[in-house]
Formats: sequence, C-alpha cells, structure tokens
Amino acid sequence: MGLLDDLRRKAEQLEAHRTAQARSFGESVLQVDDAMHHTFLFLNDLVKQLNVLNLPSPRTFDLEPGVRFEGLRLTDFFIDFRKKMVLERERYNFINLSFQQKSTETISVRKELQPNITRFEDNLRRAGATFEMNEIRNVRHMVMHADFNIRCMLRASIRVSAEHDSCNLRFTIRNVERLGGFDLVFPAEDINDPMLEDCARYIMGESNQFRSIGRYFALAPGASS
Repeated sequence: MGLLDDLRRKAEQLEAHRTAQARSFGESVLQVDDAMHHTFLFLNDLVKQLNVLNLPSPRTFDLEPGVRFEGLRLTDFFIDFRKKMVLERERYNFINLSFQQKSTETISVRKELQPNITRFEDNLRRAGATFEMNEIRNVRHMVMHADFNIRCMLRASIRVSAEHDSCNLRFTIRNVERLGGFDLVFPAEDINDPMLEDCARYIMGESNQFRSIGRYFALAPGASS
C-alpha cells in the first residue's frame, strides 16, 4: 500500500468518525430539546396551580441559632425560558422557575461587637434574606450594637439547563429544601411525567424521589444559578 493509499484510508476513517459524531450530536440535541419542552409545559402548568393554591410549606430554615423561618407559604411563582441557536434552529437553553417561601412575620435580632455584626450580616446576605439594619453608635461614632429586622422570606429557584453534548438536563436548585444550592443531573430520556411529578412534590415539600433519582453535584461557594 502506497503513501497516498494510507493517507486516503486515514482520511476516510476520520471523516466517518466525524459524521458519526455529528449524527450523534444531532440526535442528542433533538432529545434534549424535546425533554426541555416537556419540562417547561409541565412546570408552567404547575406554576399556575400553585399560584392559586398558596400552599403552606412544611419546611423550616435556620439562618442562625435562634433565627428560624417557619410557618411559611409557597407564593409568587414565576417561570420563563430562553433559547439559543443550535444546529441552525432556536432551541431551549434554560428554564427558570422562581418562587418565595415566606410569612408575614419579622424577626428582630440585636448583635453587639463589630465582628459579630459583620458575620451576621454576611450570613443573611448569603442566604438571600431581606432585612434592615440599624447601627447604634456612641459619642465617638463607634458601633455599639446593630438591630436587624429580618423578613421571614426566602427566594427559591430551580433552573433547568439543556446540556446537548451529554444529552442531559441539569436542575440547579437554590433555597428550596435548605439554604444554599446544588445541582441534580438527569438524562434527557428520563424526563417524563412521573419524574416531573416528583419534582413538583419536592417543591411542595411532600414525599418524593426527586433527589434520589438525579445525579447530585454540590455547587461551589459563591456559584450563581
């Protein structure tokens, strides 16, 4: 076999590999987009029902010792989506579902000493809490203590991202069952009504298998959804 024959064989093998990859990617794009569309339709309907029902949440959230959010209700659900061009067509990029877990209560906390005040304020901001802070200073303008008035309200969210390369849907979850966030990844082929019903039960705080059937990834500190 001559040099040109050897090069021709290698080129044909590479071309066949690229064709197979493109076909596989195209199939993945279609499957992921179908799964994203199914997810949006289901969650959009869910949001409509939950905004009417204004259900109580069975969950409690401890922001600090002695600072507990409880007696909350699930309110203010909102959902939207964004698309992007993939394989010359607009396809789902992500779906955002947000809501609040809140009550009408306000918690008042007094903190003394600047390091304690700063740490407490940082913890509240990391949790996404809504609060007012009033610093009390002495005649030398040094902070003696700070009074915090904290609304019992947490903003929660689930972002569903399309991962065409891996044929997965990634659910990025924040402040739903606990403070902070994590990811759950599901193969597109596993997105069906029973799985999405478990997601709905998870949001409502009912018994579900949602976390156990998704592949768990912890979010890096400071990561945003």
